[in-house]
This record gives sequence, structure tokens and C-alpha cells, in this order.
Amino acid sequence: MAEHLSMLPYDILRILVRLVSAADIAQLFSTCRKLYSYMKDEAIWRELCAHYGVATRDMFPDATFFEIYSGILHKYGPLLGLWASDHPYFGSIVEFRLDVSAHCISGELWQFYIPPRTRAALIAFATMSDSPNDEPSLPKPCRLLTITLPSTPTPRRAHLLWHIDHSIPLHNNYDGAVPTLRVLSQTDESLYICDNSGDASRLPEFPDPHNRPWYDSDRGLPRLKVEPAPTSCTQDPLLVQSHLVFVYMARTEAMKPAAISICPSVLYPIDVFAPHEPLLTGTFEDSRTIDISKPHPADAEPIFHRRFYPLRLPAIAGCDPSDEDWRPSCLEGLWLGTYRTHETEVLYVYVDELEREVRAMKITGNVNIPRGAITWSFRLDNRVRPHDLPLDNQKAQLAFGGELARMMMYRGTGSTSATGYAEEDREEVNIFVGIVGPDEIRINWYGMDGRYTPRYLRYKGRDIDGSSESCL
Repeated sequence: MAEHLSMLPYDILRILVRLVSAADIAQLFSTCRKLYSYMKDEAIWRELCAHYGVATRDMFPDATFFEIYSGILHKYGPLLGLWASDHPYFGSIVEFRLDVSAHCISGELWQFYIPPRTRAALIAFATMSDSPNDEPSLPKPCRLLTITLPSTPTPRRAHLLWHIDHSIPLHNNYDGAVPTLRVLSQTDESLYICDNSGDASRLPEFPDPHNRPWYDSDRGLPRLKVEPAPTSCTQDPLLVQSHLVFVYMARTEAMKPAAISICPSVLYPIDVFAPHEPLLTGTFEDSRTIDISKPHPADAEPIFHRRFYPLRLPAIAGCDPSDEDWRPSCLEGLWLGTYRTHETEVLYVYVDELEREVRAMKITGNVNIPRGAITWSFRLDNRVRPHDLPLDNQKAQLAFGGELARMMMYRGTGSTSATGYAEEDREEVNIFVGIVGPDEIRINWYGMDGRYTPRYLRYKGRDIDGSSESCL
């Protein structure tokens, strides 16, 4: 077979290798001497590099396209993009991008987290303010990891550098105190909260096997060895008897796909994510902290690993609602919004064509409405005109201000809950959804407070200037 292929004209062979994977190309070119002479053909590997956005050698000027692809992109190229975590309630987002100026793939945590003292001040301000129309903020990138391609040894292989301190990056051989990037197998465990009366409520699946419009199934995972997902403990009888509120994991029918993870997430003595996202401790007890697959408690890892899933960022250009070409699908994508006393959160807006309904699912959330929950929705047949607003809802009309006449408006519902999102605490309130422009939505939560009309802005990507801070 190899002999027959080796007799093909080079142009025909180039067309054929475009139809197979890089691993298949390497295997094919290893079958005979003539084909092996094409192994380091730059044209072939340039095309494979271009698939990950590396069209020139500017990032790694001293490397060939073969070295760039085989050394770093084949294994870590699928990381490029956004990843959403299943951290209980809050979630988090990590972005991997090409950093040309630093000659690396940079992994950065999106930070919206507001320290408790600052949040207390915001709560006080929101309570006293006469116009609490909150503005979302852009994420602040905090560098977790860089993946470089050193000139030695030969053959060239990617090198991971963890940025845990402003001035002292730690390496993978640092006494085991530095995290590692892993791929964890699929899992059937789901998250529950148990209240002080012993009643349990299942929290939203993330991702939900039956409804995950935000999940990017085309990207794939980095080409690392898949490791078994750790198994957490179930309900701790001592916690139930103590009448404490706690979260725990249990096996269910909902199978979540394989995911990447940064393990262990505890760096002695600091959790790498702790400064940038709220912790459960102080709100609930956390019983996910035991790995029952270990034979001895002393061998158990202290924190249940966050799983990061590929997050879609659709390349959809917004359309003005007054344009005749406007369709509900123009709203699909990532949006940033605020929830008064909580920091900016990330939503994925999508259209359920069967139900003719637009929904906003939380990618990051809070202890009231967690990640994976639908925060608001509206049916497409519930459109209202400005003059259709109820006469007793003058606050809503004032909240939309001068934009009222030109926006497209719908009547919908928003989700509310007490802390914990227990089933008995979940409620829906009436809202008005105003589509102001191609990249802006305003929602008047008149079922809660007629004045409260936060803005939601479409996330269209970052203006990359090469700057990001180390995480700690």
C-alpha cells in the first residue's frame, strides 16, 4: 500500500493527506523511505498549524512548522478558546489564547470576583440608590499558565509554566505543590444541597446532557492521557444529624462528558482559584472533599476537582431590532450582566425553536441562581408595545427611559431563589425584556422592584494587548 502511495504525484498526495489526521500522516510517512522524505514538508505542517490560528512562525521564529505543530499544537492546540467550570453555584471561566508577544499559549482565569468588603459597600449603595441600573464589567484576565516551546531538548516539546506568584513562577517539579493539567474521564455524579431539615435538592446539571447549547462539541480535548474522574463521598450522616446545610455529590443518570481539570486545585497553603472566586465555606458545608476511591482517608485529595468544559463563542454579528432582517437567533451568544449585589456574571442566550422561547442560561452564577440555571426567558409570542405596559407600572416605563420607543419588548419570567437554590425556594417573577440594540438587552424585574433594570451586553471577545496579571 505504501509503495503505491509513494508513486503518486506530490500534488495528489498533498490532497490526500488533507483528509486524514496528523497522527495518520505521521504514521503514513513512516512506512517507507520515500514517504518519510515528506515527513518535515513545511507546507503540510503549515496547514495543520493554520487550523489553530498559527499562520506564520512569528510566535516561534526559531522553530519550523513541523516543530511548532508536533511540539505544542498537536497536544495543546485544542485548548485554545473558552472553558467553563462546574464549580458549585459560581462557576468560572478560563481562556486559552495565542500570545504572540510572549511566544506562548496563555491560560487565563476570568476574574469578576468582588472581595467581601467591596461587595458590602455595593449592597449598601444599591439599597440607597434611586437608579440602580447596574452596568456589567469586562473580565479581568489573571494568568494561570503559559505553554511555551523551548529550543532544547531535541525533539522540541512543550513546557508548562504555572504563574502562581507575581515574581516567582513555579515549575512542575516543585515538590508536587504545583497543579497539573489533566483530562478527566466522563462522570455520572451530580450536585445536591441538603438543608438543615435533611431534605435534598438537586442542583442544575453542568453541562446538562439534554440541554447544553453553550457546549462546544467540535473543539475536542487536549491530547493528554484520560484519567479516571475522582469519586466524591455521598451524604455524610454526621452532617445530616448536625442539621447543617451542605452540598454533596451523588451518582445519577446524567452523564457528563470528559473534561479538563487543573489538579490538584490546592497549592500549599493556597487554593489557586480562592482569591478570584467565592468559596462555599461560610455559606454551606462542603462534603465533596473526600475521594472515597482512595483506600485510606490520608490518601484522599482535599478538594473535588473542578471540571472545565469547552464553551462556545458564536461568531454571530448582532442585528438592530428595528432592522427587517432581525431574527431571535441574532441574540445567541455570550452576554455579560449584573445581579445587583453579585459581581458581573456570564450568560449564554439561545433560542429554543420548538418552544419558540428565548432563554438565558447562567455560565457563572451565585448562591441564589447557580451556573446552569435559566435566569430569564421570554416566549416569542409574548411581544408587547410600549403602550401595552400596565398603567400601574410607571416605574418600568421610567426605567427604560428614552429607549422605550425604539426597543423591541417582550413579557417574560425571571428566576429568583433564597440562598442555596433549594427546590422549595425557587420562584418565577414577571419581567419585561427590552432589546435595545444589536448588543444590548435591558430587563425590568418589575415582579421584584420596578426600578431595577440592569443592562446585559454581548461579549464579542477581548481586545488583546498582551497584558494579564499572574493569579496571585
